[in-house]
Amino acid sequence: MNFDITKYQPVEIPIPSGFTGTEITFPNQPSLYNKKIKAIEVYSEISMPKSPLTFTDTLPYSDGVNSFLEFFDGNNQKVNRVPYAVLNRVNDQTNGFVFEVYKCNDWLISWDKCKLIFSTPPATTPAVLTVGVYYEDLEFTRPLR
Repeated sequence: MNFDITKYQPVEIPIPSGFTGTEITFPNQPSLYNKKIKAIEVYSEISMPKSPLTFTDTLPYSDGVNSFLEFFDGNNQKVNRVPYAVLNRVNDQTNGFVFEVYKCNDWLISWDKCKLIFSTPPATTPAVLTVGVYYEDLEFTRPLR
């Protein structure tokens, strides 16, 4: 299934120094509200060693594979714990195979309700998880007067 990409934005989820918890809520992303989310991917240090937004070290793959992401539209859960490994397109350092991007079928996402969940606390902090978001603007039609 192909889709047209009109826009892309990275979203950064900071994991603070000394973090020992297992759940982090996404920072709010007001610029991505009222957008049709077409696809989402995550990056490991293999494909992107530093975040493009703050140049902070990217969450290592070894920590990422122990994490899951939850996405919400309002109070409706869109995805319950999709594994990081499913969203990470790069297989590993020795294999050039790249997976297809995770398609979202025009989701509307409430970013401040979405979560990054670890099965065990990450070993490497501070770090960031960068989520690549492919989207289109909603098309609004003005009512006739």
